[in-house]
Amino acid sequence: MKWFFIPMRKDVRTTDTIIYQTTPNHVHMKTCLYYYILTFFIFSSSLHELGAQICRDTALHLDENGKLTLDPSLILDPDVDPEFEPIITPANFTCDHVGENIVDVYLLFNGDTIFSCFSRVTILDNAPPDAACISNYHVILNPEGEYTFTFDELDNGTSNVCDHFFYHIEPPRISCGYPNPATVKLIVKDQSEQFDTCTILVTWEEDPTPPIPITCPAFDTI
Repeated sequence: MKWFFIPMRKDVRTTDTIIYQTTPNHVHMKTCLYYYILTFFIFSSSLHELGAQICRDTALHLDENGKLTLDPSLILDPDVDPEFEPIITPANFTCDHVGENIVDVYLLFNGDTIFSCFSRVTILDNAPPDAACISNYHVILNPEGEYTFTFDELDNGTSNVCDHFFYHIEPPRISCGYPNPATVKLIVKDQSEQFDTCTILVTWEEDPTPPIPITCPAFDTI
């Protein structure tokens, strides 16, 4: 766990149990209290535990536009005094941040940083890909009585918020042993293992001039 402690200002002096500072009373008491607590913990083996308690790890989803602005309250202990001003960096996330990210947290009091720790924020792509296919397609089998599909010829604008996706065509090819028309599926998957599927109805015919004639089994055309 990464942390650091900002040394006390020169106008702060200590006694055995309390720290004094020449500020207005209400600020004086809070400053005394928090400097005392931090002074105590810096000499304690529990300082690492303190950072883990203040900065919480979390997992968050991008919105439908592939963006997220992180609210400090999502990674800070709810018991942190509201008079502390939390500063986090980074605070804005996009598809480039999918996965685990380190977010640095700084707690400010009266403009001074008095404590720092970090959170592990895992960014997830919550929006599934959108598979878009052409509805119908007609192909001519090759001389071997087969036809292999490509993504480009079946796609009709497949998209994903975070751009990157994988595809699979099922079946990847048809032959003269398939029903006519045949049902072909385009399956797309993003990096978060979310799927979407669309279906194409494919009609086919044999190569009219094959070098070696191939007779396909007789199937009724639906």
